[in-house]
Amino acid sequence: MQKSVGVMLEHIGFTFLFGFTALLMVHVQAHAVQYRISYAVPIFIVLLAMLYSVAHEWVRMVRGKCPKCTPSIFSAFLAVTVGSLLTVFIANRVGLGVVVASSLVGFGAALLFPKWAAAAFCGSFVGMLSPESFPTLPQLLLATFAAAALFWAGAPVFVGFGGKLGTTAFFGCVVAAWFTNAPLLEAPLPSRQIALLILFVAALSSAGAYVLSVRCKLGPVMGSALVGLFAGLVFPWLPVWMNGPLLAVVAFCASFAGMANTERMPTESHALLAGLIAGGVFVFASPSLGGAGGKLGTIAFASTLAAKPVGDLLFLLARPHIKIARAFATAFLGNGVRD
Repeated sequence: MQKSVGVMLEHIGFTFLFGFTALLMVHVQAHAVQYRISYAVPIFIVLLAMLYSVAHEWVRMVRGKCPKCTPSIFSAFLAVTVGSLLTVFIANRVGLGVVVASSLVGFGAALLFPKWAAAAFCGSFVGMLSPESFPTLPQLLLATFAAAALFWAGAPVFVGFGGKLGTTAFFGCVVAAWFTNAPLLEAPLPSRQIALLILFVAALSSAGAYVLSVRCKLGPVMGSALVGLFAGLVFPWLPVWMNGPLLAVVAFCASFAGMANTERMPTESHALLAGLIAGGVFVFASPSLGGAGGKLGTIAFASTLAAKPVGDLLFLLARPHIKIARAFATAFLGNGVRD
């Protein structure tokens, strides 16, 4: 009986995590098609790569290869709730903004309560919701409890993918919006100049979080939180034309992709690619589902799911050219040595 309940929870967690990521990516694909068909092609490739990874994870789950790591339900709900409420307080009452607030919660949790840092960080993403869309405490609590439930049920699936915590928070916020008729916000697509900056910042932020997490052995929560703190405190001081506050949000978003482990993202090159993908998805996700906490993490989750298949495909396509370049280099260096 207990085993069958565990399997059911895995399936529920898997379905909602994938379903709400697919919901966002459908919006992203639609906006890319409306803007320019040539931009829709790479987004479609990302979508296919994401579906490939999801199918692979489904097979692993069905074969019973997912780790059995369901946390205590009471501790999960408590940590997610504290993270959510604390982020709202720091962001809105103290006035530090959502990026710094969420980063501080993640940093503090990783430092003081490492066992529950992931749950608290997940709650902090719920707390990044917009007061315009969710002005009341019952809405916040509904979003928080829904996210906590998915955090608990979905613990064994998609382990090691960056952005999973944010997708969990996104689920909670969208569910709360549906049940309370909360209006989710819309925003225009960024200009081409800002879009290029977004791609650049996203790639570096993802790689930076990955290096801090994996190479410096600080762990994923601390790695992402440090990138978020730096971006949230420094980027708003950039020149007005660079739109520093937006780039801070982008950097924090991409840092979630850098939270992936080495099985999901083996090298810094994959982390750069995941950040680049996250930047592109961020651009076309702007017009939809704004104000829901966790949207940034969902962008990162889709990007991390797609990064390894896309990276493998790029390497496969580039392999003949790499061989030719090596042959030329060998011949050139050989001639140089003989001379």
